[in-house]
Amino acid sequence: MKLSIVLFIIWNVTTVSNVFGYSVPEPTIEILNPQGLRIYIPHEKGIVLVAFHLNIDKPIALNLLGDYSADITQPSNDRWLFQISNIFIEPGSKINYWMHVQYGSYAYRKLGSQVAGRATVDISEPESITTNSSFSSGEKLPSDCEKSVTTVGRHPVCKGQLVFEDHFDRLNWTMWKREVRIPIDSDDSEFVSFQSRSENSYVSNGELHIIPNLLSETPGFNGSLIRTGQLDLRAECTAIVDMSKECQRIAQFFQILPPVVTARINTKDFFTFRFGRVEVRAKLPKGDWLFPLILLEPVESYYGFTEHSSGQMRVAFIRGNEILESKTGEDLSGKRIMGGVVLSSGEELRDTWLKSSLRSSHMGDDYHNYTLIWEEDHIALQVDGNEYGFIRGGFSKLTRTHNLPHASLWSNRHKMAPFDREFFLTLGVGAGGHSDFPGGVLNGPRKTFKSWSNHHPKAELRFWNDRENWLKTWSGDEAGLHVDYVKVYAL
Repeated sequence: MKLSIVLFIIWNVTTVSNVFGYSVPEPTIEILNPQGLRIYIPHEKGIVLVAFHLNIDKPIALNLLGDYSADITQPSNDRWLFQISNIFIEPGSKINYWMHVQYGSYAYRKLGSQVAGRATVDISEPESITTNSSFSSGEKLPSDCEKSVTTVGRHPVCKGQLVFEDHFDRLNWTMWKREVRIPIDSDDSEFVSFQSRSENSYVSNGELHIIPNLLSETPGFNGSLIRTGQLDLRAECTAIVDMSKECQRIAQFFQILPPVVTARINTKDFFTFRFGRVEVRAKLPKGDWLFPLILLEPVESYYGFTEHSSGQMRVAFIRGNEILESKTGEDLSGKRIMGGVVLSSGEELRDTWLKSSLRSSHMGDDYHNYTLIWEEDHIALQVDGNEYGFIRGGFSKLTRTHNLPHASLWSNRHKMAPFDREFFLTLGVGAGGHSDFPGGVLNGPRKTFKSWSNHHPKAELRFWNDRENWLKTWSGDEAGLHVDYVKVYAL
């Protein structure tokens, strides 16, 4: 017998915008008999994931893990449902929650609480739901298969299995999608717009080419419009957080249009995985203030939305300058290959967990094989089969050792948190920016200072005003990222 649930509702804060046509609805919370709790919202076309975080009789903060949490990856009976069976709820208990809803390309959140009444819903068996926490023990693998620690789309795979491969005979849009947006994070943004123009990303002779150029060289723009015009990407925009800022910009005062047009593609909608061996054969970009984006990025912002609190992994990274030195004389040019993890968006801790190796020649002079091995307790980096970096897990300890407050989000989780969730592949090229080139670096044979100061409100403008110096180092295709293949193997 089912009875309607009675709840006295207290709404604390709603952190939701409905400017894009969706607003997270009030959840239904049901107390189950003899024990258990159920929370759900109705399904709507466009929702691809709902994350619930709950605390019982204690506060909960937005973006912090709850005592009870799950990412729901499929609706059940036209609802996005999270059910906890092994909990007894006293009448009058306050259920504090926040929800994350991935609706198309946008993320929405709601924070609130409800007080449970006495009425219950009688159940005979818990309802079946689908989460991304692990694959079902009932999933069948071939009899000759040794189950891997790797999961793909939250499903089990066989040890050693090649789970993703692209040799770029064509741009396969069932594997990749182009990003179209303007980066907006002032601590972690490049001086570019990512667009879908074929001049910036294309396949030729079995290779992917991502080539940056100037916005002033694109149809409808010129040098003066960088200072006075408008860039409108709304027709194709794939904004992540804020459509109003990521999809259009009007130049005014010292805010200019992003002066560089480039490309960025990812597998987020088609291929995601947890733990594995990533191999990329590529020639990296060569030119002042350019850098490659060969990344693993989190599928959802499970541990938060800012400061890389959900983590980023770099398979291969260089600063494309031919000659670049730190204030202390360290060689930071394109001869230094780097890889590892990024856990802070600011310049101060940017390179802290990146490993590096100084080579005899610029990494953009030739093709090299770059490998990142993502294990259950460490990450290893290789170039051309030789290991140059090793990073152990235990990142939650960084709260104390590096004054990284958001590291507390990873406490009492998997040793590799935040790198214990599924990630996707990203390929692209960046230019300039607020954090990837340290302050005070000396560039070129004349050892001139970088033209902009990180985080300065006129940083992008000062970068643009120095174009006569850096643009002459961008020699056609050499300024681009060229990828021969990408492969991912299960461990």
